[in-house]
Amino acid sequence: MAWLAVGTTMRELDDGELLVGSGPEAQWRVTSADLSPSHFIISVRGPNVTLLPASRDAVVVINGERVHGTSRPLVDGVAILAGSGRFLFSQSMPAASESQEPPATVGFLVDDRGAVAHPLGPSTLIGRDASNAIIVRDPTASRFHADVRREAGGFVLRSLGASGTRLNRLPVETPTLLAEGDTIEIAFAVLRFTSVRPTGDIVIAPSRSATNDAAGRRPTLGADGVLTVREANAASRGARVVQTAAGLVIVAAVWAMWWWMRRAG
Repeated sequence: MAWLAVGTTMRELDDGELLVGSGPEAQWRVTSADLSPSHFIISVRGPNVTLLPASRDAVVVINGERVHGTSRPLVDGVAILAGSGRFLFSQSMPAASESQEPPATVGFLVDDRGAVAHPLGPSTLIGRDASNAIIVRDPTASRFHADVRREAGGFVLRSLGASGTRLNRLPVETPTLLAEGDTIEIAFAVLRFTSVRPTGDIVIAPSRSATNDAAGRRPTLGADGVLTVREANAASRGARVVQTAAGLVIVAAVWAMWWWMRRAG
């Protein structure tokens, strides 16, 4: 009989499908690994066991490679990285100590033009709003434009802004696992990802995410989280429209008063 373990928790796998995630719809609900509400599906058909991500947004890594689109066969002893957890698959009951969290990964987003490197925390928000860990001072950037989150043994980029985010000059359509040297483009800003601490003239910026670690450790953004951020971005755009309209009304009123006084005189 096959088993799946994470930390000190383990689950025996019966024939059929098992949905793993953090939400109430999950058949195995794991709330300690920062999973999406529905993260991945384990299918057992006799001796054959496979894994399939539950959605395009769910990031799952096996043997250093992200699982995309199709099911991946599982072999005895393989480690599955998802969220902040390391799941161990085995054909016999594992010891609780065999399954551990993946080692903490280190990453930086480097602004080469500004000669500054931003350390990446559990969650690093990028955008125009002053509460972001990395602030992009450009009116074309959304208030909350992108999120780089530590998960699946690396760092995953999610695009949140209305004007989109580009990775290596291509639009980001789904959460993407960053690789060494990848370049992220948001408005005019270009940020290079590296797992090596920069040296030389590059200045390491203070880590802003450390001041709000509880927020940084919230569960992986699912549809609800993305919707909340998009609503905030939409509200920001709406406020700018209202401000512009009000300015036009004032200008029109001043012009009308000037025209009336000129005719009266």
